Amino acid sequence: MRRRIQRPGRSPCGRQRLPLRPAPLYAQKDPSRLGQEVFSMGYPRDEIVFGMGYISAQTGFNGDTLAYQVSIPVNPGNSGAPLLDMNGELIGIITGRQSTSEGIAFAVKSGHLKRLLEELPKEKFNRKDLRQKNQLLGLPRVEQARKLEEFVYMVKVYN
Repeated sequence: MRRRIQRPGRSPCGRQRLPLRPAPLYAQKDPSRLGQEVFSMGYPRDEIVFGMGYISAQTGFNGDTLAYQVSIPVNPGNSGAPLLDMNGELIGIITGRQSTSEGIAFAVKSGHLKRLLEELPKEKFNRKDLRQKNQLLGLPRVEQARKLEEFVYMVKVYN
């Protein structure tokens, strides 16, 4: 199986190396609440797609406490997309949807992801890349989406 990460409109050959900047994401410290509005951006088709929804349960599939159940449009291509609250704080990462029901999707909670990153060996991960301040707070949704768009990528898998 061959994998390729591609940003639409850019060369997929990988020859041009661009400096990586830290994403303007800030992981939420407090758990999200039932009914809290959320949004996500992903690539269920060949262009980025914005979706809105809400936290519909505090646990994921089969009561998984590491995840939320969310009511948000999720299709193949949305997995791995950020799930953000209305302040632009990262509250999770979309992991998939329930195929037997409409409108049920799941996201790993950001608190667990943050702990995982903090446990990585210092030589493998620079802690300075974890944002200490929310750079999206107070911005209109359109501006939040514009700032996040360059950090959301399409991943194509070929057999």
